[in-house]
Amino acid sequence: MMKKAFVEVLLFCLLSSNTIWAQLPTRENVTELYVATFNRAPDSAGLDYWLYDSGLQLEGIARSFFDQPETQELYPEGYDNRNFVKQVYLNLFNREPDSAGWDYWEEELDSGRIPKSEFILAVMNGALGDDAAILHNKEEVGEYFAQKGLNDTDLAKDVMGKIVSDYASVETAKKEIDDYISSDTPEVPSDWSEDEAKAFEYLNKIRKSLGLPIFKADSSLHLAASKHAHYLSANGKYGHYESSSDIGYFGYAPSDRAINAGYSSTNVSENVATPSNYKKNVDSLMTAIYHRLGFLTFSLDEIGIGESKENGYSAYIYDMGNNNLEQLCKNGSTEPPNGRYMYGVCANEDIKIPHDEYLKALQVSDRKYVLYPKGEIDIGFFNSESPYPIPGYNFSGNPVSIFFNPNVVDCSKIELETFTLKDVSSAEKIDILVSMNMNNDPNGHFSSCDFAFFPAKREEFGHSYEALLRYSDTEGEHEVRWNFSISSPGDANSEILTIVGDDITFDVESGKDYYLYLPPTQDTPSISSYSYSIMGASIDSTDFYDSNTLHVRISGDSDDAATFEIMGHEVTLKIR
Repeated sequence: MMKKAFVEVLLFCLLSSNTIWAQLPTRENVTELYVATFNRAPDSAGLDYWLYDSGLQLEGIARSFFDQPETQELYPEGYDNRNFVKQVYLNLFNREPDSAGWDYWEEELDSGRIPKSEFILAVMNGALGDDAAILHNKEEVGEYFAQKGLNDTDLAKDVMGKIVSDYASVETAKKEIDDYISSDTPEVPSDWSEDEAKAFEYLNKIRKSLGLPIFKADSSLHLAASKHAHYLSANGKYGHYESSSDIGYFGYAPSDRAINAGYSSTNVSENVATPSNYKKNVDSLMTAIYHRLGFLTFSLDEIGIGESKENGYSAYIYDMGNNNLEQLCKNGSTEPPNGRYMYGVCANEDIKIPHDEYLKALQVSDRKYVLYPKGEIDIGFFNSESPYPIPGYNFSGNPVSIFFNPNVVDCSKIELETFTLKDVSSAEKIDILVSMNMNNDPNGHFSSCDFAFFPAKREEFGHSYEALLRYSDTEGEHEVRWNFSISSPGDANSEILTIVGDDITFDVESGKDYYLYLPPTQDTPSISSYSYSIMGASIDSTDFYDSNTLHVRISGDSDDAATFEIMGHEVTLKIR
């Protein structure tokens, strides 16, 4: 007991040197501060603020925590230091301090020799053995909670209260977080198809993980989207506009179709995709920077999704609007109000909306910015969008973007200083082909709030990446750092075979799933065709996982083989 107290005291002496308080804040140590002080995971907005907007070092953040209403409620005036020491240990390690250490810290706090903030940092940094394991597990769950864009403090406390030294408790907590995200999606109307419902739930999962309000389903937007999906698949066309001479014509532009379906506002945005799988078409739209911007716009909060598969042609339509503005248009007056007003924003063009009410209607999110990619995603490349954002290049990595909220930030004052992207798995700094903003956007879709960075190479399967952005605005200089990773295809038994060289042979197992991956180049950005021949083996499955990756499974006896011709590369799979 005395030995442990001595260790704790010694650690404090070491940690309270002049260097510890200059420690930079990280997602890890600020998350631990949340655990120690509040006994909960950090809310996403709060963690982002302390890391990127507070301008404080770690010790300054720890001190500032004691100015917060939540802290004052947990530890009100008169809350004695003995109970405070006990609570911090329980928060961090699920145990009370040993008696000698408890007495020591109580005396230090009572005497005023150290403030509470320094005590917390010393205990955090001094964790050993099971204490360190428990704190590491709590930190991982806390980061996961914030990474998912969650701000529910009740859930933040609930998941943290179940963490122990066994890593299985981390997996259980992450599943609870994922289940919460899935269960919080609004109910899908019964007249939506199964694929429409799945796309709705998947898109809302993405928005929620990024800290944006989830979309609500709207019947008029659903009808407009369904009509356009049918129009495109029936006529074998692609795009946002219809011709009155074609089958299934319902209106020239997205806003026309929405109005014809009963929508009262003209503020309608539309995304169109053709992949027949709901997940692939949402993922492909999130990779295409202009369509990503449509899904992540801060002023949109309701949606209708339509899908149609006719004549071998697939179409998914996402029509999005603003419910606040829709209600203003439904209930608005044609009489001019006092002061400035807006007109022409409703289906009934005579309706006049007070200017301040119009601006307020657009404020459906108070988040300062939204980042993407963030967390784990499936696609690490970009090579197709209309209009095309990077003329002169045939592909890039999945673009990394930050979109600022014009309702929160004066975007005209934003000055971008530096952006770097690092492959954490290989420690390689990734070159950027194009840094795009309003001034060099070739299609004029970006505003002064929008920034995107197109990597010079594809982000690789199974790799993790760190993005670092420095910018300044009216509030000073800021640093935004975040991580994302690219999932690997298949399951734990699958294997990726990277095609390097013109003639290559791989020894494979019969009946196992393989993914033949041809790294893209500007000359060969994708696999446009392939063929194969067999030598005793049988082909169980061949299909595209993505435009650079072919999923293959062969079966047969030892030495049976199949040879694939892929964009000038001869790839032989030989069963061992």
